Amino acid sequence: MITLGTIELPGSLQWADEFAWSPVIHERDYSCAGSLLIEASARQAGRPITLKSGDESNGRAFGLVKRSVVLQIQALQDAGDADMTLTLHDGRTFTVKFDKSSNSAMDAEPDYHQNPQEADDLYRITLRLIEVS
Repeated sequence: MITLGTIELPGSLQWADEFAWSPVIHERDYSCAGSLLIEASARQAGRPITLKSGDESNGRAFGLVKRSVVLQIQALQDAGDADMTLTLHDGRTFTVKFDKSSNSAMDAEPDYHQNPQEADDLYRITLRLIEVS
C-alpha cells in the first residue's frame, strides 16, 4: 500500500519517473580560451514523483483507485499547498507537494465508463508530486 497523507493508494501504482532524475546537476560553459567548464552542484529538492495506473502486457490494469479516493485526492489538491508525507509500499518516505506546474496535479479517467459514476467505480490515475525536502 502507498499512502499520501492519510489517503490510502494501491501499492501497484507505478513510479513512472523514478530513475529520470539525478541529485547532481551540471552547468556547462566555455572559457574565453575555448576550454569546457563544468560546474556541478547538488540539488536540495525538486525530484518529480509521478505515480500512475497502467496496463500489464496481458492487458490487465494495475493501480486502479476507487472514485471515492479520486475525490479525496482532488479535495486535498484543491485545499491548498501543504506539505504531505508520501510513503511508498517499500517503506520509503518523501515530503511532497502536488506539482501544479502543468495545471492539475492529477489526471483521472474511469476504467469503464458508465453514467452515473458510483463511489466504488475504478479509475486510472496519474498523480504528479514533487519532493520538497
